[in-house]
Amino acid sequence: MKKIALALSLVVAVTFSVAFAVVTADPVNKQCPIAKKDLKAGCPTSDVKVKDKEYTVGFCCKNCKGKWDGEKEPLVKWPVAEIK
Repeated sequence: MKKIALALSLVVAVTFSVAFAVVTADPVNKQCPIAKKDLKAGCPTSDVKVKDKEYTVGFCCKNCKGKWDGEKEPLVKWPVAEIK
């Protein structure tokens, strides 16, 4: 009985950890489109959709990401060369 309870709790734990795992794509850009600084590993990102494709844009800091997210058309104001 203990083995069954242990097995079930393990299955539940694995299921929740997989269900809530966040997978983020690597940014398409190497420099922040706002501050023009190089990106570091684990940098903040935002996704942007252009036509039928979705791109991940990286930023040097949370402030730049906030500016980007607050802009109605961020690619017009801060173009990203890697997105065409």
